[in-house]
Amino acid sequence: MREPYRYRLKGVKKETKCYLYALQDLRSNEIVYMNLKELKPCLDANLVINAIYKYNKVHNVPDAADSINKLIQCLNNNDCVRVAITYTNKAKTTTHMKFYNMANKDITYKVYQVLIRKCSMSVKDELIVSGAYENVVATVIKTINVEAVACGLAPVINDCYVFIR
Repeated sequence: MREPYRYRLKGVKKETKCYLYALQDLRSNEIVYMNLKELKPCLDANLVINAIYKYNKVHNVPDAADSINKLIQCLNNNDCVRVAITYTNKAKTTTHMKFYNMANKDITYKVYQVLIRKCSMSVKDELIVSGAYENVVATVIKTINVEAVACGLAPVINDCYVFIR
């Protein structure tokens, strides 16, 4: 298991030659200031709940705890999802999929918001993920559950039904 989130990015202020990042310590609620050199190891270790380091810059991403809570609300107290595989290319290098709760409501975007910090994927009407669907569905669900545990929650999805359109 991975270490829980430790910080939340609250703001940035420009000092003489560098930026100072204001981070809220989630354990003590204190605000600590770090420059990029101090912040980068925290971002690399995935300790910041709402920021990532990508393309040599710090990027804000949806708060993982908020995204998980919104996903839980969409699941309607059910730990099961339905996954529709809408397209897999012939080489099985990309899979297009949609997620539904058991009431048949589309929750694909909520899943995307949880995964955006962890995976390189795109979303239009559906998630587009690299890999064959047999492996991708299990990996996506495992990643969601790891994020939930890192936010201090129990695993969110414990079962899924996969169907191919």
